[in-house]
Amino acid sequence: MDFLRKNRNDIFLFLIITVLYFCIRLVALTIMPIFTDEAIYLRWAQIALHDSSWRFISLTDGKQPLFVWFAMIFMKFIQDPLFAGRLVSVFTGFFTLIGLWFLSLELFKSKKIS
Repeated sequence: MDFLRKNRNDIFLFLIITVLYFCIRLVALTIMPIFTDEAIYLRWAQIALHDSSWRFISLTDGKQPLFVWFAMIFMKFIQDPLFAGRLVSVFTGFFTLIGLWFLSLELFKSKKIS
């Protein structure tokens, strides 16, 4: 309880930034048409989801498979592959936002600056 009182402003700011981030990113997620590279990655995720021997299919083109693996997980629960793939990107961006905040906190040693 002491932690909540001590860091009340930081927690409130974090919640506001989180809600604002997701509102901005999720409002019009599928309005833009699909891009070529996006279609390729999503197709790889669909192939790897249905045939486990192709879990490293992206390596045939020299691409790292982490996005494909995350997209596979999201595609298991979300029927629309475009929405699932873009949702992976939204969550990746959110974790990047958190990581950059902690990095700036470590580099500048000040909550005000970070």
